[in-house]
Amino acid sequence: MVDLPMPEVTTTASAVQIRRRRFLLGLAVTIVVCLGGGAVQWLITGLQTAQEALHRRDFKRARRAAERYLWIAPGSSTARIVAGNAYFQDDSLNPMVAADNAIRHFSQVPDDSLEGPVARLLEGRVVFLVRQEPAHAERLLRRSIELNPHQFDAHYLLWQVYNMTERFFDSEPMFREAYRLCPPEQRAYRLREWYSSQFTPLSAASQIDLMMGFRVETEVPSEEVALRRLSAFHEYEPTEPDTAAALAQWHLRNESRETALQVLDAVPDRAQARRSRFFHATYIETLIEVGQTQRATEEFSQWTGPKEGYQYYRIAGIHTQEILGQPANAVPLLRKAAEIWPGPSDWLLLNRLARCLALSGQKQASQQIQAEAKRIEGMTDLTFHQSVRQAFSQLENPEGLEPVVRFYDSFQRTWEAEEWRSIIAGLKKEGSPQKVLEASD
Repeated sequence: MVDLPMPEVTTTASAVQIRRRRFLLGLAVTIVVCLGGGAVQWLITGLQTAQEALHRRDFKRARRAAERYLWIAPGSSTARIVAGNAYFQDDSLNPMVAADNAIRHFSQVPDDSLEGPVARLLEGRVVFLVRQEPAHAERLLRRSIELNPHQFDAHYLLWQVYNMTERFFDSEPMFREAYRLCPPEQRAYRLREWYSSQFTPLSAASQIDLMMGFRVETEVPSEEVALRRLSAFHEYEPTEPDTAAALAQWHLRNESRETALQVLDAVPDRAQARRSRFFHATYIETLIEVGQTQRATEEFSQWTGPKEGYQYYRIAGIHTQEILGQPANAVPLLRKAAEIWPGPSDWLLLNRLARCLALSGQKQASQQIQAEAKRIEGMTDLTFHQSVRQAFSQLENPEGLEPVVRFYDSFQRTWEAEEWRSIIAGLKKEGSPQKVLEASD
């Protein structure tokens, strides 16, 4: 049998098929590359799209674009900030769901990144305003300030956390920094807020109480509103010493002392809790109020904080008078407390000092302090504050602000008096109304 050669036509057909396959494969690769390049470009432009959408308050689009961008750049702090804000600012979402997602993004921004200080501030804002966890928020805000001490918003919000947790007496450093950093045209407004914090603390947080749902529009600030707020904080942070102390302070002020003690006794880690001067002073005072003198003495002996400041001198004076029965030794402690704000406005403290002076035989000094206590008590009457409040209703009028200066002079509060004098002088010099901007926080 003779082997016949393969027909040429078969070889030619195979070559055509190979070329066709190569062409189709090349075309497919080209299509994939083109589509892939477009997809990459689509992802890359996601950050810009997200930023523009957030600016337009198109929060849904901003979230989608930012999270799309995070597929290819999960470490982008800017995208995390945009995504977090797009959740937090969207009122159409469930508040807790929005807060959880916002925190998920903010918390992934490293402290040492350029956006670190802002991320901690934004995270603290969400934790406080939505989750209603003041102690947790305070830690985040303090970290933000540590990373960048020149942020007005961080100092301002930290001051408000103090205002809303019964620590008005200890909030001046935060306010002073917020005031220093705020724009000059806002300073009269901020000083007006500071007056509320000093003299009408129940109304100092009225707008934030409204925003956080603790009061309704038609409701005036009251002890009931404060109790709602402090109870909510304690519900969300039952083991936090400062949160418990804030609620206990309300109960002390409203003469439910046993309830105050129950709240404080429920804090599990007592050794850790004692590191908070606010908690420890409140605990000692509560024990004294309920007559548990031995426990009060034991707690006082374990004071670990600085032995200075209004809080320490006040509780040390009370302990020395009430428990040790040494009014003469209580006098210097109470005097020091009376010199530190809010001591000059604390007429109850001044009355206690007057009693200790009388019991230690210093009759004339006692009468002088008692007269001052009576004068200060009279200044707590709302009619006394009427001229100040009237002045606050027309912050553009320099002459109308003079009563505010006289008011602070009467308390020997030089700093506030001088700041108001400076504002008055600025108004007179400019010859035009000062713009007092409403808070935009």
